[in-house]
Amino acid sequence: MSAATAFAATPRAATGPVPLQADPLLAGFVCVAQLLERPLDAAALTSGFALDDQGRLPVASYPDLARRHRLAASWASGRPSQLPGYALPVVVPCTDGRAYVLRAVGGGHATVLDPRAGQQELRLPLHELDAASTGEVLVVKPLAQPADQTLVPFRGRAVGWMWATLWRQRHFYVE
Repeated sequence: MSAATAFAATPRAATGPVPLQADPLLAGFVCVAQLLERPLDAAALTSGFALDDQGRLPVASYPDLARRHRLAASWASGRPSQLPGYALPVVVPCTDGRAYVLRAVGGGHATVLDPRAGQQELRLPLHELDAASTGEVLVVKPLAQPADQTLVPFRGRAVGWMWATLWRQRHFYVE
């Protein structure tokens, strides 16, 4: 069963902030954002998004939600045990409606955070997490923010400094 079918329902308009206890996937998303040093205001997080009948954000909306908060999110298919270390932390939705934040994998065990239990760190056998998983994980990473001090200029700005200087000093070059 995919994460889309585990959490799917008919969308409805958001009437207010979604309590994180009512949406474990959203609580996991907020937890990952905090781990990536991008804390989110949980009260205003879902404003402007349609919610399903249980008051949850549809799974298809998470990439858009992430983009709104300077993050990149994507659903990846596969078991949590097969994820490379550089992809962590990720949100692992479970078939029973829970969601964990997978932080580390090693020695046949997974280190996860349970957003429902106040981000309590748990150590689960990896085969149990694989069995409970929906087969999809939400990978969330920070978006790169270009800065003026970048060593490698972005396209279109590579020689912009030169033309700007010539234009400002044009009266010295034009008779």
